[in-house]
Amino acid sequence: MDKKGSNSVDKNNMQVLSPLCRIGFGNGQYDGMRAATEQFLVPEGDESPIEPPLRHRGSSRILKILVIDDILDVAEVLCSLLGHLGHTVTSAHSGIEGIELAQEFQPDVLICDIGMPEMDGYEVAQNFRGNNTLKNVFLIALTGYARPDHMERAAESGFDRQLTKPVDLATLKQTLEEVPKASIP
Repeated sequence: MDKKGSNSVDKNNMQVLSPLCRIGFGNGQYDGMRAATEQFLVPEGDESPIEPPLRHRGSSRILKILVIDDILDVAEVLCSLLGHLGHTVTSAHSGIEGIELAQEFQPDVLICDIGMPEMDGYEVAQNFRGNNTLKNVFLIALTGYARPDHMERAAESGFDRQLTKPVDLATLKQTLEEVPKASIP
């Protein structure tokens, strides 16, 4: 931990986070994907643009990923991170909107928040599994709930994996590497 109590950030994470801080967060602090108690500080100095990580630093293949989260900032940051890893990403901010968008976008992967109003992530997963054009999408639940009963419910609803917030970049990358190649055209 540094003197502000934040977790350290390795060079690969800083390459991803730094452009986000400069573009989207203005004051150089990033706290969107981790808990609000943690911040990533972008050092002052070199103003040369930071190159996005090369594909070999991200995923070994390009995936089409749909992010569904009712919290706009979380969806935007997650989309930016995934885009910097080389993936094609789009987002929706409700389950209903996400299902409609998925019909057109035809994602390889869905990353879906569980706790959303109107239609929660469990219902979204069930809808995907019951839809002939979406039933083979790799489903990742993104949730603040890590209790065994929540994990069981996510699996029963059709999710392939569950990630607990705050999710770190290494865990996210590893999970995306687990997407079966057979399910990607």
